[in-house]
Amino acid sequence: MLVGLPLVPTLVAVGNRESSQLPLHNRSFLMAKLTCLCNSQRLTDSFIGIRDTAISAPPGGSLALIAAVCFIAACSANASGDLKSVCPVSTSSAWKVLADQLLSSNGYPRQPNLNTVRAAFLLALPSVAGGRIHPGPGPVCVLLRAAQSLGLHRDPSSVNLSPREMDSHRVLCWVIHGLDVSYSVAHALPPLIHAAATDVQMIEHNAMSDRKLIGTLIRVNSLISTIFQTVYGIHQPTGKDIQELDEKANTICTDDYSTQTPPEMNTAEKFITMSQECVATKCSSSYINPIYDQLNGRKLPDKKH
Repeated sequence: MLVGLPLVPTLVAVGNRESSQLPLHNRSFLMAKLTCLCNSQRLTDSFIGIRDTAISAPPGGSLALIAAVCFIAACSANASGDLKSVCPVSTSSAWKVLADQLLSSNGYPRQPNLNTVRAAFLLALPSVAGGRIHPGPGPVCVLLRAAQSLGLHRDPSSVNLSPREMDSHRVLCWVIHGLDVSYSVAHALPPLIHAAATDVQMIEHNAMSDRKLIGTLIRVNSLISTIFQTVYGIHQPTGKDIQELDEKANTICTDDYSTQTPPEMNTAEKFITMSQECVATKCSSSYINPIYDQLNGRKLPDKKH
């Protein structure tokens, strides 16, 4: 199975959606297709052949993005084990090596572009896995600096971009911010991105349940970032600080619970609605309430937990 040049834009589009706003109910289908696609050694060879072709070369970083999507697909398939009966699962490490090589050949991180930043985001996802004694901060730290060098921490409204391009920039910025917060949560470390270090606007959900979930996650991640900066900061949090954080968490919960949901929802929409409620409630129950315990004289759990 060879990937010809006409298919490259299609696969890049798939990669863009997977790293930002692909509807949840389509992900298993995408993973199944990509995992079967990623088993061919000839596919890897064709990537290298296209990369080395000077004429009609694909957009910069697109092959790295495709390889990164295949890496995530292989990781997901290996973790779930659900696709072994469908087709042999490819080795995720091989896709990781190839994606790293393609990133380097495209100048990342010295000269990043949107495609290489998207690819680097996907490759950095496994670093947020909890339980690692010595987590590697390199991929996340470098990704954050590369994104800042592209100006992703500033709202794209001041740049001459189409509405779709501005939305894509905002989504990419917020998912990178979410990765930073997830790394902090997984390894009990303060986030690298300060809550006031970006002026990127929230994305519009336009009554789409999957995009509304992304919006809820953005609000929750922003609040968790502020909480972690308070908890791990040099100053002891005051009762007023905790009260303000609690009010913000309650606002997120109230907004999501008060949202009118369609009377008839399919399975995916029900799952997304439930997820919105879970992530909003989790924010208050897991990160704010323990700080109350600390202020009342009860010891917080060790950072390792």
